[in-house]
Amino acid sequence: MSNAVADAPVTWPYCRAAALLVSGAVLYPHREDLAELKFWQCEPCKAYVGCHRAGVGHGDGSKPLGTLANEELRRARNRAHAAFDPL
Repeated sequence: MSNAVADAPVTWPYCRAAALLVSGAVLYPHREDLAELKFWQCEPCKAYVGCHRAGVGHGDGSKPLGTLANEELRRARNRAHAAFDPL
């Protein structure tokens, strides 16, 4: 899989740039277990979101799990999950 898999209709709402579909190796070069997964990335903003896995009712594995998130938003989402998931 190449680093940039495809151009996308997914956009990052803050800068309005088109996101690219990239492999996990781009975002997590130290994580071999994520290398073959797909992510949508706005490279200038360092925002990204993972994709649903292929073959489980979500097409080819390029459907985003949600919206793109930059580092600040990812941290906030992680805190929210830590608070609400146990409930």
